[in-house]
Amino acid sequence: MPRGLISLLITAAWLAMMALLVHDHLLPHPIGRDAAEVAPPDLADDWVNIHDFMVIQRQGRSLGASVFALERLPDGSGHTVSERLRLDVGMTDLTLEGAAELDADLQLERLWARLSSPLFRFTLRGQVDGDRLLLVLNGPLGQRHFSQTLGEPITLLDAARPRMFESIELEPGRSYRIPSADLFGQFAVSDLVLEVRDYGLVETHQGSLPAYEIATEYAGVASSVWVDEDGRLIRQPLWGDIVLERSAKRFLEIHYADLLEPAVVPDFDLTELEGEVTWSDLGSGFLSLRQIAQETVP
Repeated sequence: MPRGLISLLITAAWLAMMALLVHDHLLPHPIGRDAAEVAPPDLADDWVNIHDFMVIQRQGRSLGASVFALERLPDGSGHTVSERLRLDVGMTDLTLEGAAELDADLQLERLWARLSSPLFRFTLRGQVDGDRLLLVLNGPLGQRHFSQTLGEPITLLDAARPRMFESIELEPGRSYRIPSADLFGQFAVSDLVLEVRDYGLVETHQGSLPAYEIATEYAGVASSVWVDEDGRLIRQPLWGDIVLERSAKRFLEIHYADLLEPAVVPDFDLTELEGEVTWSDLGSGFLSLRQIAQETVP
Protein backbone atom coordinates (compact mmCIF):
# COMPACT_ATOMS: atom_id res chain seq x y z
CA MET A 1 0.00 0.00 0.00
CA PRO A 2 1.46 3.43 -0.87
CA ARG A 3 3.05 5.25 2.05
CA GLY A 4 0.93 8.34 1.43
CA LEU A 5 -2.31 6.33 1.64
CA ILE A 6 -1.20 4.71 4.90
CA SER A 7 -0.47 8.15 6.36
CA LEU A 8 -3.89 9.37 5.20
CA LEU A 9 -5.67 6.39 6.83
CA ILE A 10 -3.75 6.89 10.09
CA THR A 11 -4.66 10.59 10.10
CA ALA A 12 -8.33 9.83 9.36
CA ALA A 13 -8.44 7.26 12.16
CA TRP A 14 -6.86 9.72 14.59
CA LEU A 15 -9.37 12.43 13.63
CA ALA A 16 -12.26 10.00 14.09
CA MET A 17 -11.00 9.05 17.55
CA MET A 18 -10.65 12.73 18.52
CA ALA A 19 -14.16 13.47 17.25
CA LEU A 20 -15.58 10.66 19.38
CA LEU A 21 -13.62 11.87 22.39
CA VAL A 22 -14.95 15.40 22.03
CA HIS A 23 -18.51 14.15 21.44
CA ASP A 24 -18.53 11.79 24.41
CA HIS A 25 -16.59 13.82 26.96
CA LEU A 26 -16.43 17.51 26.05
CA LEU A 27 -19.58 18.48 24.19
CA PRO A 28 -22.83 18.78 26.15
CA HIS A 29 -25.48 16.25 25.16
CA PRO A 30 -29.12 15.72 26.12
CA ILE A 31 -29.51 13.40 29.07
CA GLY A 32 -31.39 10.17 28.80
CA ARG A 33 -30.65 9.42 25.15
CA ASP A 34 -31.08 5.73 25.94
CA ALA A 35 -33.49 6.19 28.84
CA ALA A 36 -35.38 3.11 29.97
CA GLU A 37 -39.14 3.71 29.96
CA VAL A 38 -40.75 3.42 33.38
CA ALA A 39 -44.52 3.17 33.88
CA PRO A 40 -46.16 4.48 37.09
CA PRO A 41 -47.15 0.95 38.27
CA ASP A 42 -43.48 -0.05 38.19
CA LEU A 43 -42.83 2.32 41.10
CA ALA A 44 -45.51 0.73 43.29
CA ASP A 45 -43.47 -2.46 43.86
CA ASP A 46 -41.45 -3.07 47.05
CA TRP A 47 -43.26 -0.20 48.73
CA VAL A 48 -41.81 1.92 51.53
CA ASN A 49 -43.48 5.15 52.69
CA ILE A 50 -41.34 8.24 52.13
CA HIS A 51 -41.00 11.19 54.53
CA ASP A 52 -38.52 13.94 53.64
CA PHE A 53 -37.66 16.81 55.98
CA MET A 54 -35.69 19.52 54.21
CA VAL A 55 -34.32 22.94 55.07
CA ILE A 56 -34.04 25.73 52.48
CA GLN A 57 -30.53 27.17 52.51
CA ARG A 58 -28.84 30.14 50.90
CA GLN A 59 -25.12 30.52 51.52
CA GLY A 60 -25.39 28.88 54.92
CA ARG A 61 -28.50 30.83 55.98
CA SER A 62 -31.86 29.13 56.51
CA LEU A 63 -34.70 30.68 54.50
CA GLY A 64 -37.40 28.11 55.18
CA ALA A 65 -38.22 24.44 55.12
CA SER A 66 -40.16 21.75 53.30
CA VAL A 67 -41.95 18.60 54.44
CA PHE A 68 -42.95 15.88 51.98
CA ALA A 69 -44.81 12.62 52.54
CA LEU A 70 -45.74 9.84 50.12
CA GLU A 71 -47.73 7.07 51.77
CA ARG A 72 -49.71 3.99 50.77
CA LEU A 73 -53.23 3.69 52.21
CA PRO A 74 -53.52 0.94 54.84
CA ASP A 75 -55.83 -1.12 52.60
CA GLY A 76 -53.46 -0.80 49.61
CA SER A 77 -56.12 0.82 47.40
CA GLY A 78 -54.16 3.98 46.70
CA HIS A 79 -51.55 6.50 47.82
CA THR A 80 -51.49 10.01 49.22
CA VAL A 81 -49.04 12.85 48.66
CA SER A 82 -48.62 15.76 51.06
CA GLU A 83 -46.22 18.66 50.64
CA ARG A 84 -45.77 21.89 52.58
CA LEU A 85 -43.07 24.49 51.92
CA ARG A 86 -42.36 27.94 53.33
CA LEU A 87 -39.78 30.35 51.98
CA ASP A 88 -38.99 33.45 54.06
CA VAL A 89 -37.68 36.26 51.85
CA GLY A 90 -37.47 39.24 54.16
CA MET A 91 -40.37 41.50 53.27
CA THR A 92 -42.71 38.63 52.46
CA ASP A 93 -43.14 34.85 52.72
CA LEU A 94 -44.08 32.28 50.12
CA THR A 95 -46.11 29.29 51.27
CA LEU A 96 -46.90 26.23 49.15
CA GLU A 97 -49.33 23.55 50.29
CA GLY A 98 -50.17 20.60 48.10
CA ALA A 99 -51.87 17.23 48.31
CA ALA A 100 -52.76 14.52 45.83
CA GLU A 101 -54.53 11.19 45.60
CA LEU A 102 -53.00 8.42 43.48
CA ASP A 103 -54.45 5.00 42.75
CA ALA A 104 -52.89 1.64 43.63
CA ASP A 105 -50.61 1.92 40.55
CA LEU A 106 -49.43 5.44 41.50
CA GLN A 107 -51.50 6.99 38.71
CA LEU A 108 -52.83 10.45 39.41
CA GLU A 109 -56.51 10.81 40.37
CA ARG A 110 -57.01 14.18 42.13
CA LEU A 111 -54.85 16.98 43.45
CA TRP A 112 -55.03 20.32 45.24
CA ALA A 113 -52.42 23.06 45.67
CA ARG A 114 -52.31 26.52 47.19
CA LEU A 115 -49.54 29.06 46.63
CA SER A 116 -49.79 32.20 48.72
CA SER A 117 -48.06 35.22 50.20
CA PRO A 118 -49.30 38.46 51.79
CA LEU A 119 -49.48 39.84 48.22
CA PHE A 120 -51.32 37.08 46.33
CA ARG A 121 -53.05 33.72 46.57
CA PHE A 122 -53.50 30.99 43.96
CA THR A 123 -55.46 27.76 44.42
CA LEU A 124 -55.39 24.88 41.97
CA ARG A 125 -57.70 21.84 41.86
CA GLY A 126 -57.14 18.97 39.43
CA GLN A 127 -58.81 15.70 38.52
CA VAL A 128 -58.16 13.00 35.94
CA ASP A 129 -61.31 12.11 33.98
CA GLY A 130 -60.66 9.37 31.42
CA ASP A 131 -57.90 10.64 29.14
CA ARG A 132 -58.21 14.25 30.33
CA LEU A 133 -56.61 16.15 33.19
CA LEU A 134 -59.12 18.81 34.30
CA LEU A 135 -57.94 21.85 36.27
CA VAL A 136 -59.49 24.86 37.96
CA LEU A 137 -57.27 27.80 38.90
CA ASN A 138 -58.40 30.54 41.28
CA GLY A 139 -56.24 33.65 41.54
CA PRO A 140 -56.26 37.45 41.69
CA LEU A 141 -57.81 37.58 38.18
CA GLY A 142 -60.65 35.21 39.05
CA GLN A 143 -61.30 31.60 38.12
CA ARG A 144 -60.13 29.82 34.96
CA HIS A 145 -60.75 26.29 33.70
CA PHE A 146 -58.20 24.17 31.85
CA SER A 147 -57.80 20.71 30.41
CA GLN A 148 -54.94 18.60 29.14
CA THR A 149 -55.35 15.52 26.97
CA LEU A 150 -53.23 12.68 28.31
CA GLY A 151 -51.68 10.28 25.84
CA GLU A 152 -51.00 7.77 28.62
CA PRO A 153 -51.62 7.41 32.36
CA ILE A 154 -49.46 9.78 34.39
CA THR A 155 -48.24 10.03 37.93
CA LEU A 156 -47.38 13.12 39.95
CA LEU A 157 -43.83 14.41 39.56
CA ASP A 158 -43.45 14.85 43.31
CA ALA A 159 -44.35 11.18 43.78
CA ALA A 160 -42.37 9.86 40.80
CA ARG A 161 -39.10 11.57 41.61
CA PRO A 162 -38.44 10.17 45.12
CA ARG A 163 -39.74 6.73 44.14
CA MET A 164 -37.47 6.73 41.07
CA PHE A 165 -34.47 7.66 43.21
CA GLU A 166 -35.18 4.72 45.52
CA SER A 167 -36.16 2.21 42.81
CA ILE A 168 -33.63 2.71 40.01
CA GLU A 169 -30.19 1.14 39.80
CA LEU A 170 -27.74 3.81 40.92
CA GLU A 171 -25.09 3.02 38.34
CA PRO A 172 -23.38 5.93 36.52
CA GLY A 173 -24.64 6.21 32.96
CA ARG A 174 -28.03 4.58 33.56
CA SER A 175 -31.01 6.71 32.57
CA TYR A 176 -34.78 6.48 32.99
CA ARG A 177 -37.94 8.24 31.79
CA ILE A 178 -41.48 8.42 33.21
CA PRO A 179 -44.56 10.51 32.24
CA SER A 180 -45.68 12.79 35.06
CA ALA A 181 -47.47 16.02 35.95
CA ASP A 182 -45.78 18.75 37.98
CA LEU A 183 -48.64 20.76 39.41
CA PHE A 184 -46.93 22.04 42.55
CA GLY A 185 -43.97 23.82 40.90
CA GLN A 186 -43.64 24.15 37.10
CA PHE A 187 -47.30 23.37 36.36
CA ALA A 188 -46.63 21.17 33.36
CA VAL A 189 -47.28 17.70 31.97
CA SER A 190 -44.09 16.15 30.62
CA ASP A 191 -41.60 13.28 30.93
CA LEU A 192 -39.24 13.25 33.89
CA VAL A 193 -35.82 12.09 32.64
CA LEU A 194 -33.08 10.99 35.03
CA GLU A 195 -29.46 10.09 34.35
CA VAL A 196 -27.15 8.78 37.09
CA ARG A 197 -23.82 10.57 37.25
CA ASP A 198 -20.76 9.94 39.42
CA TYR A 199 -20.58 9.03 43.11
CA GLY A 200 -18.61 11.49 45.22
CA LEU A 201 -18.82 14.15 47.93
CA VAL A 202 -21.35 16.97 47.96
CA GLU A 203 -21.10 20.00 50.23
CA THR A 204 -24.07 20.66 52.54
CA HIS A 205 -24.71 22.67 55.71
CA GLN A 206 -23.95 19.42 57.56
CA GLY A 207 -20.55 19.09 55.88
CA SER A 208 -19.35 16.88 53.01
CA LEU A 209 -21.58 13.87 52.38
CA PRO A 210 -21.08 10.95 49.94
CA ALA A 211 -23.77 11.00 47.26
CA TYR A 212 -24.73 10.13 43.70
CA GLU A 213 -25.36 13.07 41.41
CA ILE A 214 -28.47 12.58 39.28
CA ALA A 215 -29.04 14.84 36.31
CA THR A 216 -32.72 15.58 35.74
CA GLU A 217 -34.72 17.20 32.97
CA TYR A 218 -38.39 18.12 33.09
CA ALA A 219 -40.38 20.35 30.73
CA GLY A 220 -37.16 21.79 29.31
CA VAL A 221 -35.63 22.60 32.72
CA ALA A 222 -32.37 20.78 33.51
CA SER A 223 -30.96 20.41 37.00
CA SER A 224 -29.06 18.03 39.27
CA VAL A 225 -29.88 16.49 42.62
CA TRP A 226 -27.78 14.44 45.03
CA VAL A 227 -28.99 11.27 46.76
CA ASP A 228 -27.42 8.77 49.13
CA GLU A 229 -26.83 5.07 48.42
CA ASP A 230 -30.47 4.33 49.28
CA GLY A 231 -31.77 6.97 46.88
CA ARG A 232 -32.86 9.38 49.63
CA LEU A 233 -32.57 13.04 48.76
CA ILE A 234 -29.60 14.94 50.21
CA ARG A 235 -29.46 18.15 48.20
CA GLN A 236 -31.59 19.76 45.48
CA PRO A 237 -31.06 23.21 43.92
CA LEU A 238 -34.20 25.36 43.78
CA TRP A 239 -33.46 28.77 42.25
CA GLY A 240 -30.06 30.41 41.82
CA ASP A 241 -28.05 29.81 44.99
CA ILE A 242 -31.09 28.65 46.98
CA VAL A 243 -31.06 24.91 47.73
CA LEU A 244 -33.05 22.25 49.58
CA GLU A 245 -30.95 20.13 51.94
CA ARG A 246 -31.83 17.18 54.16
CA SER A 247 -32.58 18.09 57.74
CA ALA A 248 -33.51 16.36 60.97
CA LYS A 249 -37.21 16.24 61.79
CA ARG A 250 -36.38 17.70 65.20
CA PHE A 251 -35.14 20.93 63.58
CA LEU A 252 -38.48 21.40 61.85
CA GLU A 253 -40.39 20.54 65.03
CA ILE A 254 -38.62 23.47 66.71
CA HIS A 255 -38.64 26.04 63.91
CA TYR A 256 -41.37 25.02 61.44
CA ALA A 257 -43.83 22.91 63.41
CA ASP A 258 -46.78 24.14 61.33
CA LEU A 259 -45.33 22.45 58.23
CA LEU A 260 -45.56 19.01 59.84
CA GLU A 261 -49.35 18.89 59.61
CA PRO A 262 -50.14 16.95 56.39
CA ALA A 263 -52.07 18.63 53.58
CA VAL A 264 -55.27 16.91 52.44
CA VAL A 265 -57.21 17.04 49.16
CA PRO A 266 -60.62 18.68 49.82
CA ASP A 267 -63.83 17.28 48.32
CA PHE A 268 -64.64 18.42 44.77
CA ASP A 269 -65.77 17.05 41.40
CA LEU A 270 -64.61 18.68 38.14
CA THR A 271 -66.17 16.29 35.63
CA GLU A 272 -68.86 18.85 34.64
CA LEU A 273 -66.39 21.61 33.71
CA GLU A 274 -67.32 23.78 30.72
CA GLY A 275 -65.51 26.47 28.77
CA GLU A 276 -62.15 24.77 29.15
CA VAL A 277 -58.85 26.10 27.80
CA THR A 278 -55.93 23.79 27.01
CA TRP A 279 -53.51 23.79 29.95
CA SER A 280 -50.53 24.17 27.61
CA ASP A 281 -52.05 27.46 26.35
CA LEU A 282 -51.81 28.96 29.82
CA GLY A 283 -48.53 30.67 28.93
CA SER A 284 -47.69 33.64 31.12
CA GLY A 285 -51.16 33.81 32.64
CA PHE A 286 -49.94 32.03 35.76
CA LEU A 287 -46.49 32.31 37.28
CA SER A 288 -44.95 29.10 38.54
CA LEU A 289 -43.40 28.85 41.98
CA ARG A 290 -39.98 28.92 40.30
CA GLN A 291 -40.77 32.18 38.45
CA ILE A 292 -42.33 33.83 41.49
CA ALA A 293 -39.34 32.96 43.65
CA GLN A 294 -36.90 34.26 41.05
CA GLU A 295 -38.73 37.57 40.94
CA THR A 296 -39.22 37.82 44.71
CA VAL A 297 -35.93 36.70 46.26
CA PRO A 298 -33.34 39.50 46.19
